[in-house]
Amino acid sequence: MKRRLLCRLAWGLALGLVFSLSALTLAGARSMIPAPLLEAPFLPISVAPGVEVGRLTVFPILARGKVRPLDVLTLDQAMKSGLLVITEHKRARVRSLTAHNKGHQAVFIMAGEMIVGAKQDRMVGQDVLIPPRTTLVIPVYCVEKRRWRHVSRKFSSLDRAAPQKVRSLAYARATQGKVWENVAKVNRRVGAAPRTATLQAAYQDPKVKQKIKRYLGRLNSLPKKYPNLVGVVIVVKGRFLAADIFGHPELFARMWPKLVRSYALDAVGGSAKGPELAGPLEVRRMLRGLDYSWKAVVKGLGLGWNRRAARDGLRAHALFALNTVVHFAAFPQLEPRTSSGLRPGRIAPRSLLQQYRRRPQGR
Repeated sequence: MKRRLLCRLAWGLALGLVFSLSALTLAGARSMIPAPLLEAPFLPISVAPGVEVGRLTVFPILARGKVRPLDVLTLDQAMKSGLLVITEHKRARVRSLTAHNKGHQAVFIMAGEMIVGAKQDRMVGQDVLIPPRTTLVIPVYCVEKRRWRHVSRKFSSLDRAAPQKVRSLAYARATQGKVWENVAKVNRRVGAAPRTATLQAAYQDPKVKQKIKRYLGRLNSLPKKYPNLVGVVIVVKGRFLAADIFGHPELFARMWPKLVRSYALDAVGGSAKGPELAGPLEVRRMLRGLDYSWKAVVKGLGLGWNRRAARDGLRAHALFALNTVVHFAAFPQLEPRTSSGLRPGRIAPRSLLQQYRRRPQGR
C-alpha cells in the first residue's frame, strides 16, 4: 500500500511539474511577442484636438509623463557641423552611399530625408541610427532622374523631406522606377517642369513656395505651443496622410521644420487616400491598432531594431533603439503587397526575440 501511494504521489508531482513548466514556457513565449511602443514603459501618448490650416488638419501627439532621454544628432545637425560626411562610393551606385559618422553621438537619419549634390540628388531609403565613429553603407533612392555627374565631392542636407507619396515608397521598399514615377507626378501636380526631373523643383517653384509659406506661418510654432509634443498625425481634406512620432520632444522639434514643409507640399499637390479621421478618438484608435499589429522584428542597419506592421489598409514602421522608440511612421498602404515576416499574433522565432530582449539598445 505504501509503495502504491508513493508511486501515485510521484506521478502526481511529475505531472504537476510538466504542466507548470508548459505554462511557464507558453507565458514566456507570449511575453516575447514585440510589445506596443506607444504605451508605457516606452512612450505613452495622448492625442490633442486637431489644428486646421487650409487643407491640412494636424493632430498633435503628446507624451504623457516623463520621457526617456534620447541623445542623438539629426542629419542636419551632424552634416552642418561636419561630424557626418556622406559621399558616393568609389564606384558610384544609384541605390547606396557611404556615410561616415566622425562624432561621439549617434546620428538619426529618417527615411525620405533629401540630400543633394555629388552625382545626383537622393532620398534616404530607410530609418538609420548610425553609431558613433562608424562608417555605414546606407540605402537611398535617386530623386533627380536626368543627372549623373559630380557637382560636389560630398552631399549636403536640405531643410525639407520628400512629400509623403514619395517618402512612403522608401518604407515600402519600392523600386527605383516607382520613385521616379511619383517624383514626376508631384512635379506635374504643382506645375513644375525641371530639366533634370529633380524633386527639388516642386519646392523651388515660386507659386508653390508662396502656398507653402501660408502653412508654415501657422504650423511652425507647434513645438512651442505644446512642450511635450513628440509627433503628429496629418489629415488632408479629412483623410489620413501620414503619422510621424519621435522618442523625445527635442528630436521632434528638430525634425519638424522639414516635415511640415513636406506635409504642406502634399496639401498643395492634392488629397490623401487614407481612411477618414474626424477627431482625436479616431486617431488614437488607429495608432493603437497599428501598435498592436507588429509583424516582424528585424535588426536595424546601424543601432536598434526595425518593426513593421499592417492593418486596415495602413502600414507602420518603427525604429526601436536606446531603450525607446526613436521614430514611428505610418502611411496608407499604396497597393496590395505580400508581406514577409510574421503574421499578427504569431510567436516569433525564439532565438531572434531572445536576442531582441537582451539587446534593446541594438548595441
